[in-house]
Amino acid sequence: MAVQKDKRYASIDGLRSYASIGIISMHVMTNGQYALPTPLSLLISPMGEFVYLFMAVSAFSLCCGYYEQFINGSFSISSFYGRRFARLVPFFALLCLIDFISHPSFDSLYEVFANVTLCFGLLPNSSMSVVGVGWFIGLVFVFYIAFPFFCFLMGDKRRAWLALAIALIYNVVCRLYFFDANHVVVGYDFRSNILFCSVFFIVGGLVYLYRPAEAGRAANSIRFLLLAVAALSFAIVAVFGTNILLLLLFVVALLVYAVISEEPSWLVNKFTIFVSGISLEIYLCHMAVYRLLDKLLPMDQLPYAFALFLVLVGAVACSCAFKRLSRSLISVLGDRCKNVASIKG
Repeated sequence: MAVQKDKRYASIDGLRSYASIGIISMHVMTNGQYALPTPLSLLISPMGEFVYLFMAVSAFSLCCGYYEQFINGSFSISSFYGRRFARLVPFFALLCLIDFISHPSFDSLYEVFANVTLCFGLLPNSSMSVVGVGWFIGLVFVFYIAFPFFCFLMGDKRRAWLALAIALIYNVVCRLYFFDANHVVVGYDFRSNILFCSVFFIVGGLVYLYRPAEAGRAANSIRFLLLAVAALSFAIVAVFGTNILLLLLFVVALLVYAVISEEPSWLVNKFTIFVSGISLEIYLCHMAVYRLLDKLLPMDQLPYAFALFLVLVGAVACSCAFKRLSRSLISVLGDRCKNVASIKG
């Protein structure tokens, strides 16, 4: 299939932006124990499932950047993992340090060490209290480690579909058998398990394999149908609870819609472009911002909309400040390295 190499799908960034805001909305409602009207509560409660959309988007985006390189033999392991560490470690390590200073203990120190290595997703029954939402980083980094094998699975469409079937069976078997009291500790977050979540990463890879050569050619009726499927799947999950097939329908429908659409304004605009650039940082720091605000002014006594606004503004401010600081440090270090090199020369 002749597809533009390294094509960027701006609509995917829109999905990433809304997913991060949805997850934050759910966390604020849950932690503040807000008694919202039933329709609003039903809408917000399942937004935590947006993490699965994050997984599919991550796999699709990674394939856009590196799949062809891997297949063509031009894949650079040093460049790939170097970029992953540079992207994840600095901000995550800072949050871990802040969490440790707030609650110092040997247990926290052990967890900080594991977190900073990014390899804690490989630990058995890992359940981290330091930066609790960081479980997603551990999961995604395990996916990064397995990415060469993932590319092998995606190298043939039949193999990719077989991998999807096996991953789906793993997801069901984990729920029925492996995640009981005989196999995992109490409080284990099954979402942090790569085998349990692999079906969503593989779905992202399959959408990449079947992506059209150019966006914007799909009929309006197809795009409307995809949105309708996503909305209906989400509504059923909201009312009746989580279901793996419905979650897959929701994720696939939105991802395919974003890929085949010609940058719809609700997904591609100044707001989503801005938020997508710091979506990971916002996701990682929003609970730290919430806890800080809760100490300054009890969040559960504020109107939900205002509390959510404060958390979002605080998370965005922290993320932007860190990015600006890190860029300044990188610039200073780069200038010093150049000066040292010129002196030696």
